[in-house]
Amino acid sequence: MNKDYVLVLPSWYPSRVHRFNGDFNERLVNATSKYIKQIVLYVIKDATIKETQIEVEEDDKIITYIIYYPAKGNSIISKFFLFCRYAYISIKYTNIIIRKFGLPKLIHCYVIFPAGIMAKFVKWRYKIPIILTEHWSAYYPEAKDSFMRSSILKRLLIRNLLKSVNHIIPVAHKLGYFIKQWAPGIPQTVIPNVVDTSSFNYSYENRGKTFKFLHISSMYYAKNVEGLLRVFENIAIERDNVELSLIGYMPDHIRHIINGSRVLQSVIDYKGEIAYNQVSHYMKEHDCLVMFSRYESLPCVILEALCCGLPVIATDVGGIREVISQYNGILIKSECETALNEAIGAMIDNIDTYNREEISKEAIKKFNYNNVTRSICEIYKKVIKLSC
Repeated sequence: MNKDYVLVLPSWYPSRVHRFNGDFNERLVNATSKYIKQIVLYVIKDATIKETQIEVEEDDKIITYIIYYPAKGNSIISKFFLFCRYAYISIKYTNIIIRKFGLPKLIHCYVIFPAGIMAKFVKWRYKIPIILTEHWSAYYPEAKDSFMRSSILKRLLIRNLLKSVNHIIPVAHKLGYFIKQWAPGIPQTVIPNVVDTSSFNYSYENRGKTFKFLHISSMYYAKNVEGLLRVFENIAIERDNVELSLIGYMPDHIRHIINGSRVLQSVIDYKGEIAYNQVSHYMKEHDCLVMFSRYESLPCVILEALCCGLPVIATDVGGIREVISQYNGILIKSECETALNEAIGAMIDNIDTYNREEISKEAIKKFNYNNVTRSICEIYKKVIKLSC
């Protein structure tokens, strides 16, 4: 029996605290498990509990340990003790996993902080190499949470953690460029996020007279939903038969904007938070995905929309330029509401020039499970001697 496995240490992963946080990491783990067993250890704070709680899910290819620990207080002292608790729990359960399953062949860390701390410790203790898959927009100078705005101590920590990695997998070339400024000597291979193309694929549906735009996000600051709503209010005044569907968690300030406008109330269709397996259904019902982000790495939702054959309007930030061209969408300047207004109008007027079936075919070639996981497996082979 082959006992080889990869120890997966994610900084973001779906849990009962955040149902969709890092779901793209979970999909990569599921896909990569085809080649080698994955054991996931995810440690997360939960302000609603008083004692540490453990969830374990186990099957032939993936074993997932999610450890919830109580967390209260925002003072510097509280944060220090929370960090110590995180480190203690991570070490404890890593040792439990190693005693039960033996040493992993390698560590696959998803997002450098905080899981990179544990990855570095395991590498130091057991001489096991680290692969890092990185999505975080914090490497970009324009990001609100940019590392460039962090304390000197945090910047030193991030740099030190990155230097302990054997191979970095950024999800976009532009992200890789900025990561190199922190860890110039570490080998990189750009591999995009994976899409479940058994669900996200082209199918023709007669959409009727209303032109339906779709926006999917967590609607926080980076997504600039406020700007999108201002523009769409003007579009709805100028044009008949337009609609904007919103999917994802809706913060109070976004709800307040919509409730304060009769125009928006008449054209916004809020779907709420929905399961991943329902997203493709809604994409196939719409005409265009629209994203007005201030900054990004490379959103999975854009890749999924393309696999469904949906043309995309998006801002020219992060790695989005690497997947959007004149053949499958429109790129605009970040925070330029005039450009967004013009792009929406152009999309409505020229929708028939987009070949949805071809958009889907090209995207599926790039982002399907087999293609992405084969590329990851090649990295595994470079870092360790693994047959996959």
